Amino acid sequence: IGTAVNLTNDQFSIARQIHHEALEQGLDSKKAILIAECESNLRINARGDFRTETGEYLSKGVFQFQKPTFYEYSKKYGEDLDYKNPQHQIHLAVKMMKNGLWYKWSNCSKKLGILATR
Repeated sequence: IGTAVNLTNDQFSIARQIHHEALEQGLDSKKAILIAECESNLRINARGDFRTETGEYLSKGVFQFQKPTFYEYSKKYGEDLDYKNPQHQIHLAVKMMKNGLWYKWSNCSKKLGILATR
């Protein structure tokens, strides 16, 4: 977090939450924060993957989870988590990253050099 520049208080708060969750789970917090910054600019209300057919955004939150993916991994890890809760999204994302699932954020992971590009 020490390198955070020009963050709003809200963004800094999210970065701090990611940092603490990563430390608790034994993950490099810098990488997790960089993924969140790439995915959502550290905004809990970020939305992405807009579908013109349905008029809805499929990806939401700090780590841009899609609801089916969020609940699939919540269940896989035996966690009772709420998709709309930013702290739960952070917890689950960090757990997934800790378990090597960086490819779930493939565009940002490749852009940041966390995953090799082909």
